[in-house]
Amino acid sequence: MKLVNKMYYLVLALAVVFTLNNCSQEEITSQDVELNKSTNDVLAKKKVSSANGQAGYEFPFGFQNLAFHVSMDADGNVSGSWQSNYNDIDDDAFDINTHGVIECATFVGDNRVTMSGTITHLKAGSYWTDGVFRPAVEVGQFAAFAVIDNGEGKNAEPDQFIDVIFNLDELFCFDAPAFLQFVDITNGNIQVNN
Repeated sequence: MKLVNKMYYLVLALAVVFTLNNCSQEEITSQDVELNKSTNDVLAKKKVSSANGQAGYEFPFGFQNLAFHVSMDADGNVSGSWQSNYNDIDDDAFDINTHGVIECATFVGDNRVTMSGTITHLKAGSYWTDGVFRPAVEVGQFAAFAVIDNGEGKNAEPDQFIDVIFNLDELFCFDAPAFLQFVDITNGNIQVNN
């Protein structure tokens, strides 16, 4: 009889240990599920908007090339840069090459973004630097431009841009005003992800 009682208590003890072990495993599993759900919710809120590309445009007297990349996180932190080169066909006094950091971006819908930032490098002809016909363009000044991604493939409309605007008094952190006209790029590709 003592042997049966010992066996009974041993089986009962094992059953209790097994039950407690299963409960803690279920508890951990449900905690893991909640933690993963919470982490995924946070990551979904940290969506990053971005744009990049190269845009070429042929003016009547020269060629403009623009390359840029920009990203903005869910908290509104912006980083990026641009390189803009205009080369005049007839007169190098009108040539202007700028490089800058993008500090402001306004994404509109899923295909348009206006960007602005500070000029960090400048190589320009006298038209831009002497201040006779317009205020001189200088390193440290603010500039802005905008782009539209009209899709990919042979049936898509050409991507568009508003060329770099110089001599701004402050960063331009809004959508491009309607009086500034977008032009179709003649070569290159722009991609906006918002």
